[in-house]
Amino acid sequence: MVDRRYALDDIVEATRYVETGQKTGSVVLRVSDRQATTTRVDGLRTGG
Repeated sequence: MVDRRYALDDIVEATRYVETGQKTGSVVLRVSDRQATTTRVDGLRTGG
């Protein structure tokens, strides 16, 4: 489960949030402004 998403430029804010101990799932860092898509190929997940 994804708790929050942050742009890579906001890595300090993301780290602070994780260190509070309040996160309930994964914290995701986006490395591109382009919205990534996820597809399934032969049962494997691949990002696009």
